[in-house]
Amino acid sequence: MTERTPSDPPGRQARLLDRVATAEEFHALAAAVGWLDHFHWPTIEEALAASVRGVVALDADGAAVGMARMLGDGRQYLMIHDVIVHPEHQGAGIAEALVDRLLSRASEQAAAPIWVGLFASPEAEHVYEEAGFGSSDMRGMWREVGPR
Repeated sequence: MTERTPSDPPGRQARLLDRVATAEEFHALAAAVGWLDHFHWPTIEEALAASVRGVVALDADGAAVGMARMLGDGRQYLMIHDVIVHPEHQGAGIAEALVDRLLSRASEQAAAPIWVGLFASPEAEHVYEEAGFGSSDMRGMWREVGPR
């Protein structure tokens, strides 16, 4: 696991680890931001295991204060999902550092250009726009299916 400290205000330091969050870390962060109803918790461990890569931000005590993960084929198409930062640590640059770490790792391992997509909530669009994401020539679409 590689570590890095984003430049945060004093007292808001976070250590980044290149790994997928545990189910417990994911649950705690989702609860902190009010997203418990966004996920199917009985299958979350399988979902996390299917991640291409992940990054977790830890505070000085070693508690997870942020996470993000990538899904996809790992070669041509990737999607950033589940960027979550605990409310007490929001505004400290952690979300930006999580996204930057995922993009850096994808770039380092790329054999050819990789298409990276994501869906952003309106309040977080600025984080992704600052990281170079845009939507001028594409339109994201989604649909829920199953179970049968």
